[in-house]
Amino acid sequence: MQEEKLTDKDLPVDASSIEHMYTGYVRHKRIVLVILCFVVFALAVWSMSIGSYDYSPLEILAGMFGQADTRTNAVVQNMRLPRVLVAIIAGIALAQAGCAYQSTLRNPLASASTLGIAQGAAFGASIAIIVVAGGSPDNSAA
Repeated sequence: MQEEKLTDKDLPVDASSIEHMYTGYVRHKRIVLVILCFVVFALAVWSMSIGSYDYSPLEILAGMFGQADTRTNAVVQNMRLPRVLVAIIAGIALAQAGCAYQSTLRNPLASASTLGIAQGAAFGASIAIIVVAGGSPDNSAA
């Protein structure tokens, strides 16, 4: 098959067509973002419905806003909702950290393990465990 070559006459030069393409691109990004937010919300509700007390998604939603019975409100608001919110916030933080690594180093494959940061964190954690847990007389095995 013959490959077609792109020439200058095939490119849009009209400013309105470029603006139209850009607004279509932005609209597409917004639609994808809204869909992903709904997916995250649905997965969060599903995650909160799993546990030793089985609740339906409607009971979870009622429990989130304090409209369910006392036990459901307590389980959802005090145990399950904080767990899910912390997981979402941790995921956002990790994504931002990875984006910062990749944009700072201008390397799309940069990660904490390739830079040695994960090894340094493990070393710092082991030193903290030895000094804090092993150094106090209250934690000794004797």
